[in-house]
Amino acid sequence: MQVHREIAAWIKLRQYLVLMLFGFMLTACSQSPDPQRGVISGNKLSAPLPNAIAALALDETNLIVDVVVDGGTILRVEDLVVDTVNKTFTGKIPSIGEGSHTLSLIFSVIDPTYGTVEVVTTSSITVNVIANQDTPADFSSATLTPTDTDGDTISNLVELGEGSNPTEPSYYVGGTVSGLLGSGAILQLNGDSDLSLTTDDGYKFVPALADNSTYTVTVATQPSSPSQTCTASNAGGTVSGATVENITVMCITDDTTAPTVSSTSPIAAAVDVARSSTVTATFDEDIFSTTVDSSSFTLSQANGGSVSGAVTFDGAVNIATFTPASKLAIRTSCIATLTTAITDLSGNALASNYTWSFTTADGAWVDAGLIETDNVGDAYPPRVLRWQRQCHRGLVSIRWYPL
Repeated sequence: MQVHREIAAWIKLRQYLVLMLFGFMLTACSQSPDPQRGVISGNKLSAPLPNAIAALALDETNLIVDVVVDGGTILRVEDLVVDTVNKTFTGKIPSIGEGSHTLSLIFSVIDPTYGTVEVVTTSSITVNVIANQDTPADFSSATLTPTDTDGDTISNLVELGEGSNPTEPSYYVGGTVSGLLGSGAILQLNGDSDLSLTTDDGYKFVPALADNSTYTVTVATQPSSPSQTCTASNAGGTVSGATVENITVMCITDDTTAPTVSSTSPIAAAVDVARSSTVTATFDEDIFSTTVDSSSFTLSQANGGSVSGAVTFDGAVNIATFTPASKLAIRTSCIATLTTAITDLSGNALASNYTWSFTTADGAWVDAGLIETDNVGDAYPPRVLRWQRQCHRGLVSIRWYPL
């Protein structure tokens, strides 16, 4: 009887031990670190890749992972291996010591133009490192923060702005610049995001915009030295699943040179100018036609009297014409004036009033004809016995005196 009792007790004890062992096994399995979420095993770290990184299909040659320990020490992950299928990475890190620590990750890429470009950082998680045990380091729920950088040249790599979602696609907005000679030109995207232009080249705004975002590119500051005016074409629209690269910025050097008079008719100081002449002035560049009128192109006499007439302008040859309403006075000095109201197409006015003068011709002589002395008989040629020519105020008269 006693034997039976001992056997029964032993069976119960064995069952209890089996249950305990099974419980320990279940506990161990339930607490086993998951590399898909993150684990520290000795000096090896495994953790998930952010979707923004995994989508780029980067590998060990252009991806860098740093671990920030307790908000200060930065450890570079060495011997990095990227698993693009499971979207994880594995690598070696120096020992971080036992105990409780906070860890965060910095993901960067090696860009052929810009060097190491920081892309995404994670929020901190807390781990409890125990010697000779695998330590869970669950980064799967860590918050991802994109880093705003200066740009890159790696295909498909996009720097996102603060507050952007790294798991959603974003696209650059940009285009080309031509004719830029001056300095200090600044473009703006949506009234913000300043971008300085220095040379004729392609450009893009950083950070990128999320899909379906609207965009407007404006010239916030025009270039100087030399002064130029830049305009943007195709400057507005909506991002639609692709990089925007058709916004063209064209710069034209401003015209700051005043127009000049290249020739006149009559020329300055001309004499014996026909009284029926028109007065013209030719300019060295295109003139804003509406600035040439009877108030900006005048003709006057040296004695102060004004000459009435009509003013026209021929833009094809840049000639202004003053046509007197009647013949000009005999042997009179006339003064033509072009004022600074006349401007070129860029708004540059004549540097100063332009004036020139000329003198009209004397009266014209005509051949003498037969003079009828009376109504009887034939007419005879007159006999000039004595004559006298008088000139008074430019008028000529002849008096005949019989012998």
